Amino acid sequence: MPVLALSFLLPLSAAAQNDSSGFALTTPISDQPARSTSDLNLETVSSHDLFISASADAAAGRLESAVLKYKEVVRREPTNVSARNNLAVCLKLQGNKEAALQEFEKTLAQSPNQPELYNNLATSQIALGKYDQALDSLYKALRLKPDFSDAHRNLAHVLSLKGDNEGAVTAYQEAIQEAGAKWQKAPPSDQVNGEGEKSAEPDADVKLPLDAAARAQLGDLHYELGDCLRLVHRFEQALLEYKTTLKLCSHSSDDFKESVKLKCAKCYEGMGRYEEARQILNELLEKSPDDTDALNCLGVVLWQMKQLPESVYVLERALKLEPAYPQARNNLGIALYELKRYDEAVNVWRQALSLKPDYPEAHYNMGVALYQSGLYDQAVEAYKECLTYAPNDANAHNNLGLALLRLGNKAEALAQWRKAIECDANCAEAYTNLGKLLKETAVQPQ
Repeated sequence: MPVLALSFLLPLSAAAQNDSSGFALTTPISDQPARSTSDLNLETVSSHDLFISASADAAAGRLESAVLKYKEVVRREPTNVSARNNLAVCLKLQGNKEAALQEFEKTLAQSPNQPELYNNLATSQIALGKYDQALDSLYKALRLKPDFSDAHRNLAHVLSLKGDNEGAVTAYQEAIQEAGAKWQKAPPSDQVNGEGEKSAEPDADVKLPLDAAARAQLGDLHYELGDCLRLVHRFEQALLEYKTTLKLCSHSSDDFKESVKLKCAKCYEGMGRYEEARQILNELLEKSPDDTDALNCLGVVLWQMKQLPESVYVLERALKLEPAYPQARNNLGIALYELKRYDEAVNVWRQALSLKPDYPEAHYNMGVALYQSGLYDQAVEAYKECLTYAPNDANAHNNLGLALLRLGNKAEALAQWRKAIECDANCAEAYTNLGKLLKETAVQPQ
């Protein structure tokens, strides 16, 4: 899951030196050594020093200590927006979602025109599953600050959670453009002329190379964009994003780079370039022979290449390593079905559903196998289960209609084919089945 972007705020007096809004997006840094909670007498230390100490604790991951100090600052100064915001951030990082939400709401009541606060509020709303409220908060943040990269990234995340992956793609693209501009833009003080002297006038086109942290963050954005593109089957574009990720994150861990390469292989599989996918997967498995994700993906590629016995072997190997892997079981069932081993396929899909009951693809595949075996009543139940979790699956509605027709229920069959066309106007099979039955029974279309 993407990491939601939260904003710490500086105290007004410190932030105002660099930002006219009085807010910044980085953790405040003190040139004084941080002291632990036990070293500080909370009743005698000034609010400013307490804030700086709390911020140092937060930056170091000492969240419990940071929360105590921020609470003391808020107790003394109830209208201190920065302290209340940072308290909420720490509470959220601790997993205290409801308390964080309440603090963010109090902060916004005091300072309703700060985009960082709406963005932070949205992260708590997303964590609590309040997606519509999060969207409202993020749109408010972006109205106040249209080039707010973190808000666009969080907007993309919540749109994807709501199933709007096309909208998420657009939001990620905005976030990448804004983040790249923010990190590469050279500050006037760093600009030099051709003779190595400071320029009198800033040059808007001067760009600085990204540092390692900025490259990693930008790489994460490209990675998340690739995931969304893959979900909407824009595999070629997704592949470009993953390759960009590898370039930007060249110093990342081997595990991360291998996970990106695995997704590149999935893109090649989606594009029908099976040999290239298999080459990547074989390389990954040479390094990590027990990588069940790579084995599962290789099993799918071999199935696509019609190498069915090899596909079964690889998928069974994945399941021997990780028996509770429902996707691998579903894919094994498909390979067995293609080999006309229908009873084995049904048993494998049942095993997959015992691991993941809300797995629509496995319900659908079991319905296909049961229908092929002449078990029409059981096929009906399997398709209905599929539609419980994927109500707009046109193929499931079409196949359910066929099974119902086999059981003599023509009226319900017609209703399912009409529903299939409603879900997908390009579902040719549903049009064919509907027209054929209407013609045979002389029933006029509604």
